[in-house]
Amino acid sequence: MSAYDWDAFYERVAAVGYEYEPKEEVHGCTLCGSSDIEPYLTEDNYQFPVGTDLCTHCGMVFINPRMDADAYQAFYEGWYRRLISAKNGREVTMATLRPEQELYAGWMCDSIGKHFPKYPRVLDVGGGCGAFVDEITNRYGGTGTVLDPAPDELKEGQWEKIRSTAEAWDPGYRRWNVITVMNTVDHFLDPVAVLTTCRRAMARSEDGAVLILNVQDFAYRCKVFSSHDMPVTRAVKVDHPHNFTRDTASALLRKTGFDPIEILKEEKPGHLAWCFVAKPSETTEEVRAHPELVKELRRYRDE
Repeated sequence: MSAYDWDAFYERVAAVGYEYEPKEEVHGCTLCGSSDIEPYLTEDNYQFPVGTDLCTHCGMVFINPRMDADAYQAFYEGWYRRLISAKNGREVTMATLRPEQELYAGWMCDSIGKHFPKYPRVLDVGGGCGAFVDEITNRYGGTGTVLDPAPDELKEGQWEKIRSTAEAWDPGYRRWNVITVMNTVDHFLDPVAVLTTCRRAMARSEDGAVLILNVQDFAYRCKVFSSHDMPVTRAVKVDHPHNFTRDTASALLRKTGFDPIEILKEEKPGHLAWCFVAKPSETTEEVRAHPELVKELRRYRDE
């Protein structure tokens, strides 16, 4: 892991002046529903008092207690970019993020574009500046829609814009044959509900429908910090109510009516992510126990 001046980072965070205040308790695992949960960590990478719980059945790690929907909306509108800028030591805006997102969108299309139907109807859930919609429609034609709650992030682009949180969104009669959820599922307060809605909004399998889900691997982040004798709490982020791994992301897809057909591994120093390509399925699966994942996560906590 490259050198990073954490003391300077915490000074910049303190200068932002944000105070974390949880609003609601979570009763039971938000992925599998089990009541077998235990305390995991007590702060996040900003050193805010963000508590997390570990589900001892499936290995899901989630913030508890947490901010509610209104508090998170206020957080994203007033504090999120300021804290991200403090972390990076420079101003971070959608304009500065777009080049990085364009590169990633290009890699995604190069890697999994074979799964896209011709002239796709694309929906990007939490799509922000629309880099993924632009890349897909520029390559394959079709139409694009971006769903995002932030008005500033929907200003640009020629695609259709839906301003809504993922949890409040109702697709009605609308159907898309490509839905992308790129680095946003860990931001959702109810990932199961959101992915269930995505399943309802999918076109039929015969129409070549696919869902693309990308997640950062939380266990790997814990491993990286632990192996460098750093606090594992730095793997937790206040803006991530949920912390996924390959196992829990796969379980989420199967629970909500998707069948993963390809899983891509994206790895670079200090970072591991998984990109799932999934087809709609007529069946759902209950979340299985993942005792080895639970054992691994406990080891990082207790070291």
